[in-house]
Parts: sequence; structure tokens; C-alpha cells
Amino acid sequence: KGLQLCHEGICNCTDTGEPKYCYKMWPPCPEGCTCLTKEEAREKGWNLCEGKERICGRTVQNESKYCFKIPVATPTPTPTLTQVPCNFSVSISPKTAKLPSGGGNITYTFSITAPSGFTECIECTLYVKGPVSTTYPLGTICPPYPQTFKYTLNVPAKTPPGTYTGTVVCQACGQKRSDTTALTIPGFEFFAAVAGVAIAYAILNYRRH
Repeated sequence: KGLQLCHEGICNCTDTGEPKYCYKMWPPCPEGCTCLTKEEAREKGWNLCEGKERICGRTVQNESKYCFKIPVATPTPTPTLTQVPCNFSVSISPKTAKLPSGGGNITYTFSITAPSGFTECIECTLYVKGPVSTTYPLGTICPPYPQTFKYTLNVPAKTPPGTYTGTVVCQACGQKRSDTTALTIPGFEFFAAVAGVAIAYAILNYRRH
């Protein structure tokens, strides 16, 4: 029965006079459990070992002691972080524009939108293509979104005619988004010089405010 003799002395006798000896459970408690009184276990907040009462000994006052164990703490679930998808967009308007030979002004709107909670900064670059290709870094734009920039391009009357495209490419979290506008104006050189400066100035001016 898993009992061990406590000592050699006789502790009692049967009705027929047969001697009785003191035995104890062995091992007193399973591995990981401790022999305590119910009061001791209550003070520690321990639970019965294996969920049942198992006498493992007695106190000097003859109070029964049982096997108890430290309760296993329920692990706190790790919160699941919801990652906002990299789903930003870039737009320029108008998509096409044409100025008279006498020159003039045209206002462009450049917008960046992203879902709520999107925390990535977006780096943008302007690419102008025509007889000469030119690139203008527009800097990095950070939350909150959406953000909108407006700038006005002034075309002098004496600029030679020509049609050119301007493409804004923005990238964040390994993704790229772009939008393109086409402008027929009296000359590429002025477009390349003024358009890039105008966009960069608009973004820098927006940040200062």
C-alpha cells in the first residue's frame, strides 16, 4: 500500500491481542507537493495535490496533514497586435493640363491618404520626363494622414512649347505608390526648374506650420 513503518514500538493491539504498529504513507506526497495542515495550506493559498485529500502525516496535536501544492497560475494571454495594412495611396490633380502659348498659372493638388492607425512615414520623389529627365526628392512625410499639399506653377509666355509628364512616386513599408500628371506648356526647362522647387517648397512650408 506504499506504507512505511514509523518506528518499531507497538502503538495498539487488536481485540485478539495482536500488536499494531504505526505506519505512514511513503513517499508522503507526490513530487511537487508538500505536507501541510489545512490551515497552513489556506494561509499559503495552496491547493490539494492531485485534487484529493491524501493524509501524509500528523502534527504533535494529532491534527491530520495533507498533500498540497502551489496553484498553477493561469498564463495571461498575450494581446494580439493588429497590424495596419500597408495600404496608402498617392494622387495628383489635375491629371492633364494645357496652357495657352501666352503662358499662365496652374494649381496642382498632391494628396497622401492611409488607413487609420497607419504609422509609417512615406518618402516621396518627383520624376519629370521629357527631352531631359530630372528627379526631385520631395522628402519624407509622416503621420497623421491624410495630408494634402497645393502649389501653383507659373509658366512664362516666352517658354517654348512642349508636353511633359511628372510622376510622384512614394514608398513605405516596402510598398510603392505613384500618380502621374501630364502638362503641355511652353518649354521643359521651366517646368523642370519651377515644378520641383514649387513642390518641395510647399511640403517644407506645410511642415513649418
